[in-house]
Amino acid sequence: MQNNTLATRSIKSRLLLSSIIWLLPVVLLVAILIPQVINEHLHRNVKTQIDLLIDLMEENLALTEEGALAFEHKMPDPRFRKPYGGLYWQITTPTSQLLSRSLWNEPVVNNEQTRVGPKGETLIYIERQVFLEGYPSPISILVGRDNNPIAMTTQKLMKDVWLIFMVFILCLIAIITVQVGWAIRPLVSLQEELEKLKNGEVTSLTGRFPLEVSPLVESLNTLVFHYQDLLERAQNHAGNLSHALKTPLSIFKNLVKKVPETERAEWDKPLNDMQHYIDYHLGRSKMAGSPNILSVSSCPAERVDAMEQAFNKVYSERGIVLVNELDNALYVAVERRDLDEMLGNLIENAYKWANSVISVSLAKGINDEVTIIIEDDGPGVPENKLNEITQRGYRLDETTPGTGLGLNIVAEMAHSYRGKVGFEAGVRGGLKACLTLRQANSK
Repeated sequence: MQNNTLATRSIKSRLLLSSIIWLLPVVLLVAILIPQVINEHLHRNVKTQIDLLIDLMEENLALTEEGALAFEHKMPDPRFRKPYGGLYWQITTPTSQLLSRSLWNEPVVNNEQTRVGPKGETLIYIERQVFLEGYPSPISILVGRDNNPIAMTTQKLMKDVWLIFMVFILCLIAIITVQVGWAIRPLVSLQEELEKLKNGEVTSLTGRFPLEVSPLVESLNTLVFHYQDLLERAQNHAGNLSHALKTPLSIFKNLVKKVPETERAEWDKPLNDMQHYIDYHLGRSKMAGSPNILSVSSCPAERVDAMEQAFNKVYSERGIVLVNELDNALYVAVERRDLDEMLGNLIENAYKWANSVISVSLAKGINDEVTIIIEDDGPGVPENKLNEITQRGYRLDETTPGTGLGLNIVAEMAHSYRGKVGFEAGVRGGLKACLTLRQANSK
């Protein structure tokens, strides 16, 4: 299901989604790296200052007359003299320990890899071993600075960085959206051209398209031209064949009229069958007989009304009532003559078998499909025969006039329009024909 969703997503959505997908890890990576880089930079800067302070302490450290350690001059940074000032020094020897006033007599706690100040704060520190001339043992000098101000500075700085970064991301997404829209503009133009072709406004795709799209446009134009050419030739051949066969058949029928009536029946049936078969194959050659097949549309309700008037005259003695429930606003993507052929066969078949009522209604299909339902109250068709009645030449009742080609023509015509016809038992006991076609835009 997920693959189908991605497959049917628009190109613009796919491109934007792919951009967001690669932006997400970049954002996460930046969210992780930027605080670390800023924090590392600030720590490195603090340690550089601490290293300079230790150098200064090392230069000022001296021995008193009693042999004790002391500074020749006071340390310049006032934070060393302020209790809990955030900057501390500590000098340690095997026998003594000197503390800055800022430690307030609380030595720095050694906690594994960190050092903890007098208020429990983590320190940024450097500890160095030095040797003083005249002093018998090494001296450890530790200078540390409270890490909390650095952490707070990092947080404040990150808020500003994230604000700038979010503005940058939004601008980047906007630029990508504009770029994608500009990149797929040729496809939008192609869609507009296809819509004009579908509506019959043009006979081929025109306009300038990028190199990636031009082969597709050329192929479509070639296909449309080939279809129109084949259709024109088929119609010409059908017309020529019709005229070529019309005269010989007329001659044969005139000759048969001179045959005695006792023998005439033997000739009438094969000649009539020949006429029906010729009509059948000519009808097949004319299927979808519109040069602008993409833009054809017909109103089934109007065609059913016209057929009702014609069949009521033909079957007037039967007293059959046809109820047309189709909406006049409904149009199907079928050429009018082909729609007449399909509906005419189905309705005529219903007139032949109905007892009193025929109903023509509509059922909504999947997507843009609609199903026209033609149902009669006749004897119906056995369930095991429903799938056979569209076979060429198949007839349930040999005593009823016909060639058995009508429903087969309906099935093939419906298929040529990407539709279908099916049959099932009706609620009134008769036959229910379901003709499914694609809906067109109303006129």
